Amino acid sequence: MAEALAYITGHLTDAILADVPHANLPGTPGVEAVHRMRGAVRRARSALSVFRPAVEASALATIDTGLRTLGHQLGPTRDWDVFVEETLPAIREALPGVFDLAAWPALATHAKACEALPVFQEISQPFHVAAPAES
Repeated sequence: MAEALAYITGHLTDAILADVPHANLPGTPGVEAVHRMRGAVRRARSALSVFRPAVEASALATIDTGLRTLGHQLGPTRDWDVFVEETLPAIREALPGVFDLAAWPALATHAKACEALPVFQEISQPFHVAAPAES
């Protein structure tokens, strides 16, 4: 059971870390990276809850805390991304010339999402294992 959990969380850790370099990109690439990271965090937390009865609780506490922290960082970032990428353009289209919204997208950064990533990488390392070799 522990090996299965390690494989699943290792895969999801890889998925999260693969998007780290893209999370700060402006526009759609950054927005989608944060969205994928947030989904991987949710899936990892779900995996922990499924395996919790079979794995010592103390072994999961650190990674669960890290995932929760990262999820709390990514949630508001994702909300901001949706606001900048979807809501502001809709306002601009519906009310042309009423608001000067040109500078708002430049304010959209993903710094908060990336603050928790080094911590996540450190705490998830014990759970990361290589994929089994294919026979």
